[in-house]
Amino acid sequence: MFQIVVVALCLVSSVAAYAAPCTCDGFSFLSRTGGENPCGCNFVKSTPRDELTAKTNGQIEKMASGLQAEVDELQSTLDGYQKGNAKKIKGLKKKLGASEEQKKKQAGDEKSALKERTKVIDDLKKQIEDDQAEIADISEEVKTNQMILKDVRTSIALREEDIHACACEKKAALMSKHAEPEEDKVDYDLVFKIEKLERKKAELSKEITKEQGTFGQKSRYLMERNDAQQVKIEVEANNNIKYKKLDEARLDSVIAQKENIKRVLERKTAQLKQVEKDAAEAQKHYDNLEAEMKYCGCDPPSDAVLEMRKFKLDNR
Repeated sequence: MFQIVVVALCLVSSVAAYAAPCTCDGFSFLSRTGGENPCGCNFVKSTPRDELTAKTNGQIEKMASGLQAEVDELQSTLDGYQKGNAKKIKGLKKKLGASEEQKKKQAGDEKSALKERTKVIDDLKKQIEDDQAEIADISEEVKTNQMILKDVRTSIALREEDIHACACEKKAALMSKHAEPEEDKVDYDLVFKIEKLERKKAELSKEITKEQGTFGQKSRYLMERNDAQQVKIEVEANNNIKYKKLDEARLDSVIAQKENIKRVLERKTAQLKQVEKDAAEAQKHYDNLEAEMKYCGCDPPSDAVLEMRKFKLDNR
């Protein structure tokens, strides 16, 4: 019988780990149970007192001894569950803590990586801005030198006209074994002991079920949180991969832009050198021409006359 009770309790306990325990107070019905629990949950089973007082003291002592063994076994079972469950809960908390720490580290690593990628892109953009500013400056210099070149060439053209005019050229226990055949006096101490042991047995059964139910709830909660953390880690990892690819694409685009700006800068620099060279050569040509014309007596016209002639030449 004891083995059947233990097996039944084990089955109830395993089921209770996945269901909320009964919350009824069966002890309030003990005086009228007749061995059954009115609520139907069968957590509290007691022997009616009239049945106990009808037994001999030897029978009651034997019954008490059996119940004591069952109570001791249930207490041991409860202690074992509490110890084992506490260890499992601790393990789940540790696993959850590790997941949370992994999530935190992942966020920190990605933040550092994002900061580094952003710095690389920003540095390149700064270089592009500097190059663009340099290009703008060069463009202004080119424009200025082009104006100088145009002015000098115009002056040359006008002076060449003058040459023609004057004929010249110029760049985380057991009691007793034998009972008396006559009728025993009822030992109410034994009767009370039986009732107390039955209450203790029922109480331990409920504690075991409650322990397993609580463990089931806590373990499910921790596992769900851990699963949720893992999902967040996976989602974050996927997002990080996506953002990394986007940043790499941005970087490629900025690098291409930088190379393009570099080519523009090189062309503008070459253009400036050429214009400066042309302007210098034109100025030299003009100076030589003026010197030769002065040598032969063809004096340069006044500035007002020269500007008027340049205006007419530009508007032909």
